[in-house]
Amino acid sequence: MFLKNKKYKSEVSEFISNLKSKNPKLEKTQNLGRSILWDRTDVSGKETFEKSSDQLKQSSYVYF
Repeated sequence: MFLKNKKYKSEVSEFISNLKSKNPKLEKTQNLGRSILWDRTDVSGKETFEKSSDQLKQSSYVYF
C-alpha cells in the first residue's frame, strides 16, 4: 500500500503559487478577461426574446 506524502508539491503547483505570490492581481485580471470574452452583458433577455419571436416557425418536416 502507498502512503500519500502530504508535503509533496509538484513543480507546476509550486510555479503557480510563486506566480500568484509575485503578482497578487493575477486572478482578478484573469477573471476580468474571462468576463470580457464569455459573459454577454450587451444582450438582455428581452432582446433575445424579441429576436426569437420574430422568426417564422419551422414546419415539422423540412424536406417536403
